[in-house]
Amino acid sequence: MRCPKCGQGRVLKGYLTKHDQCPNCGESFEGLNADDGPAWFTMFFVGLFTIPLLIALGVYNWFSMPFNIAIICVYITLLSLILLPPTKGIFIAILWYLRENK
Repeated sequence: MRCPKCGQGRVLKGYLTKHDQCPNCGESFEGLNADDGPAWFTMFFVGLFTIPLLIALGVYNWFSMPFNIAIICVYITLLSLILLPPTKGIFIAILWYLRENK
């Protein structure tokens, strides 16, 4: 989530809002729109990390079904909220790299 050029300034100024340029070196982030890519990758990784939890909860029957559903909903929500900003930062860095190395 740091500037791909200088490594100091932050790419995101809010939770998911992108700076127009690096606050440290002034590198422009114009035209680096990550669009839906970060959301798709976040969904992929959340699903990948959720499957072992689902299997464990189904096989071992530690808790009741309503409690299992609550655990899964909280887990998926928190994991999505945690992974989305770094994923967007990575996408912006990849787009910057591809733009610089054309």
